[in-house]
Amino acid sequence: MNTETHPVFEQISLFDDAYTLYNSGIANLISLNLQAASDSFERYGKLNRAGKQVENHLRIINFLNEKLARIPDNEEEPAYLYDLLNVIVTDTENCVGLSKDIRDGIFSSIQRKIIQAIEEHHLDKTPYLSNSVPVGFVYLQAGRPDEAILALQACLPVSPDNALIYGYLGDAYIMRNEIPTARQCYLNACMSNPKALDWNFLKDSDLVFLKNKLVDRYGNESIALDWLPVHAMLQDIFKPKLLGLYEGLKELVDDYVALQKKFQRNAETGLKAKLFIRAILLCNQEAYLKFIKTVNFIDIRKQMKILDAGLFAKYLKWIEKRSSNSK
Repeated sequence: MNTETHPVFEQISLFDDAYTLYNSGIANLISLNLQAASDSFERYGKLNRAGKQVENHLRIINFLNEKLARIPDNEEEPAYLYDLLNVIVTDTENCVGLSKDIRDGIFSSIQRKIIQAIEEHHLDKTPYLSNSVPVGFVYLQAGRPDEAILALQACLPVSPDNALIYGYLGDAYIMRNEIPTARQCYLNACMSNPKALDWNFLKDSDLVFLKNKLVDRYGNESIALDWLPVHAMLQDIFKPKLLGLYEGLKELVDDYVALQKKFQRNAETGLKAKLFIRAILLCNQEAYLKFIKTVNFIDIRKQMKILDAGLFAKYLKWIEKRSSNSK
């Protein structure tokens, strides 16, 4: 029997060729070798009569070719490429048919190009790209926490109370397995605005679990996030020490007093939660409060009980437990 002309062997050979061509096209598309991807898909379409499937892939290739041809050859390059990632997600007309694996692969290739562009244009320690994306977040997405920390720290002098930046710093330290430092950053973020953290990206699984648990408890995500730093403190996720947000005790006291005045005018839930967490931090500085005239330890605890009697009872148990553990 002549295996070269037998129809069964011919079909197997054609199938193998088509399979190889298709996978080669996918690999080249993911790595943005777009001309090679186009050639493979066109040949695959002729062999396998897969016109519709090939048409979808060629549309994506043409779309990417058009976008990549417009990359600016200046400091705008990384911002342009970053915006392209969002376009790929939102452009359903041109990017129809992209599976998650292919999209993720294209994303990774574009992210590598963004990092390369950042470093070629010496933007690695710049706080933000021209589209306001933190350079440190780009490094985080690329799995490079060391560079992320340097770039994110450069943001703090520009926006010292930026919860989003402190949250990303926490993520970077989690990626380096430096949990205490990470949680100090998350606490800084929550003291500023817990709703401003990027909760979809956040890397601390304990904190994310607590957030979801509180949403179930309060039945409202906004309220849950307001109270999250208090619960995180009472569950020992956060530690009650002075924060980088404050230069010292006086700044924390001034913040607390200012919030008290706001609360007297408008007793909203968010202000209750902000006062409660600051009260915990102040009470942890009991030995030094006697030197501060504007607040005192007893009044702070009375205020906590008024704000939320149930949480105040939990706070007292937490204090008792901490005192027992320190003996």
